[in-house]
Amino acid sequence: EPWRGRDSIVKKWMQRTDEQGSWEFEYEIVAAEGDLGVMEGVTTYLEPADGVYKNIWFIRLDADGRCREFKEFWILKPEKGA
Repeated sequence: EPWRGRDSIVKKWMQRTDEQGSWEFEYEIVAAEGDLGVMEGVTTYLEPADGVYKNIWFIRLDADGRCREFKEFWILKPEKGA
């Protein structure tokens, strides 16, 4: 179920925080057109070693440059040779 409204979104995000230093994140902006941006990223969890995840974010901005829509898709990156 989507999170709706700024207060609800902030509350849900803060409930899902990872400890600082327990992960690394790399990203690249792959597209930007009008109010839509697309980012591809890789999240590596270090402590505990919980895997490497591929991420795609779709971010749509309002006229003030604030996020009005955010969609995130992620998948556990397969082990080498898998």
